[in-house]
Amino acid sequence: MRKIKDLWYPQAEEAVEFDFDNVANEDGDYRYNTWEAVLDEATGRWVGGSLLGDRVTYKGRWGDWSGDVTRDQDALLDDNDQTPTSNSWWKFGGMDFTDEWSVAWAVRHLPLVLVEIEGEYGFALTGGGMDMSWYIAGAFALANYTPPLSVMLRDYEFGVTCLGEPLARRTKSAYHESLRREKRRINHRLAELRSWS
Repeated sequence: MRKIKDLWYPQAEEAVEFDFDNVANEDGDYRYNTWEAVLDEATGRWVGGSLLGDRVTYKGRWGDWSGDVTRDQDALLDDNDQTPTSNSWWKFGGMDFTDEWSVAWAVRHLPLVLVEIEGEYGFALTGGGMDMSWYIAGAFALANYTPPLSVMLRDYEFGVTCLGEPLARRTKSAYHESLRREKRRINHRLAELRSWS
């Protein structure tokens, strides 16, 4: 049986500033793209939409999407557009990203949206509050990434309130792996510095 630390992908990167209010570049083209999943209560199916116009419906458990979107579902996506509300963007790091719709579906209940900027992917907040750290870390855990170390998790009970017990426990494991990797990196660097003398 594999240990939990072997299940995580590489570490997410630290937050980057990006002006999401300035959607278009000088040529009028979109500067970024988003992927989101919205529940169509009429059919009970999840519908995925992207800022650049892609529309899909979710059929399976882990990313079985198709392109058959009705006119009503297209209007539903327009009405529930998940626009980033802050200028911080937490990037994925260390691997090719190829599964936008599955990640959009995985984080559908969290106040974040998957964003692509010039071929790189990350999360941006679509809501605000006093402490969004558990939501940010939870989104990365759902995508099998270890969260950035700058997302400081405090008070496990608050995490359970935000995410529910199963996801809070998974997020805690992912964050523990982030710290373990950083500790190993620091110890390696300290050993290297000691060898100089």
